Amino acid sequence: MAFDEIKNHLGVSGPLRSRTADGIRQEIWAFLAVHHALRKVMHTAATSGPAVDPDRVS
Repeated sequence: MAFDEIKNHLGVSGPLRSRTADGIRQEIWAFLAVHHALRKVMHTAATSGPAVDPDRVS
């Protein structure tokens, strides 16, 4: 699920832009951190109001 989010919804539309191994690691970690932060916000939004299944929040 995380890879689908990163590839299709966070704007990764081609190869990674970094040219070094450290840059690639940093870029992947950044995408995973953004994915985690968005999921946390979605979960908070789903549980703070009327009961909504977090999987249905987009």
